Amino acid sequence: MPNNRKHFILIVLAGIVALGLGLWVGTLDRGDRPASGIPALPPTALAAGEPMPAFELIDGDGERFDNARLAGHWTYLYIGYTYCPDICPMTLGLLGAVMDELKQAGVERMPQVVFVSVDPERDTVEQLKTYVGYFNPDFIGTTGDPSAIAVFAKKLGLFYNRVDDPRDPANYLIDHSATILLIDPAGRLHARIEPPHQIEAMARQYREIAGGDTRGDKAG
Repeated sequence: MPNNRKHFILIVLAGIVALGLGLWVGTLDRGDRPASGIPALPPTALAAGEPMPAFELIDGDGERFDNARLAGHWTYLYIGYTYCPDICPMTLGLLGAVMDELKQAGVERMPQVVFVSVDPERDTVEQLKTYVGYFNPDFIGTTGDPSAIAVFAKKLGLFYNRVDDPRDPANYLIDHSATILLIDPAGRLHARIEPPHQIEAMARQYREIAGGDTRGDKAG
């Protein structure tokens, strides 16, 4: 079976299994394991509206994605890579389910979801667009220059590390943080949402954090 076909099947199966298990996500760094049955942790607020560092990425349409693209949106941001065998498809599946939960709750001002690939060597913009589209057609997949991504992740306190397999150099893995960042409509870091993640808890947390803003309410 061609490698790309195997890749597609793996993504789909992983997403289905993740949804069937309730999308519990508990892996942070290499060696950690999902924490089953533990209530989802509340988001940890960052220092009062800490500004996002300046960055420049490329989205799935080949367009520039930078700080200006965050303006006016609540944004969930997550790092990973399309060849990830488990945590990325599970987390993106979870975020897709959170979007469904928010729609069912009548939330009008929906957050955008931005997936930043830390594997620009293999993840093309076209591949990223297709990959995130498996989970939600509105999700935004981005990539960029390797050094720029490294600086971006470090400034956000997000970890990733390439793990080579001497027997198969092309099929390396990347250990990475499972933290989801929530960014406010002014483009400021608002919260770090640590695993384990759970659909209902995250949807509730979004409504509580964003307040009346989620229904498009205007002051006055």
